[in-house]
Amino acid sequence: MKPISALCAALAVAIPATLSAETVGEAEYMNHRATGHGASGSGDGLFAELMTVPVPDLTHI
Repeated sequence: MKPISALCAALAVAIPATLSAETVGEAEYMNHRATGHGASGSGDGLFAELMTVPVPDLTHI
C-alpha cells in the first residue's frame, strides 16, 4: 500500500471514532447556517434580515 493510501485509510478509521455525527453536524450548522437561521434555529440570525427570501424558523420542523 502506498504511504498516502495508508494515511487516508488510517484517517478514515480514526476521525469517525473521535467525532460523533452530532458534533460534526452542529459544527456544520454553526459554520454555514446559523448566520441566517440563528444559533437556536428560530430564523433570527445575524444576517437574516439581509436575505432576499424569508429565513424559515427551523424550530417548528
